[in-house]
Amino acid sequence: MWVTEAPRSFPCELSEPDLAERAEEWRALRPLVLSRVRTADGYQVAFDLAALERVDRLAKAERTCCGWATWSVEAHPDHVALEVTGPQAPVDALAAAFEV
Repeated sequence: MWVTEAPRSFPCELSEPDLAERAEEWRALRPLVLSRVRTADGYQVAFDLAALERVDRLAKAERTCCGWATWSVEAHPDHVALEVTGPQAPVDALAAAFEV
């Protein structure tokens, strides 16, 4: 997630320094983003296949600190899909952080 400098508006168990580090890891994946789209109950970000290992690792990490959301990663022949779903208000805030 490309968390902006705005105050956090979604529940997360990470400390501010850890959140900043995690956000930087997501931002490093920006060049590999192919598309972003809203879904009925969340959003999906498609990444180049080169991002598979990093997206999978980060999604697993997000499940531990943002357990209110469902983080799924699926490899396709031409891309990696990250889908995040959950309660509307925090998912909307997280989607904004991902610029969806």
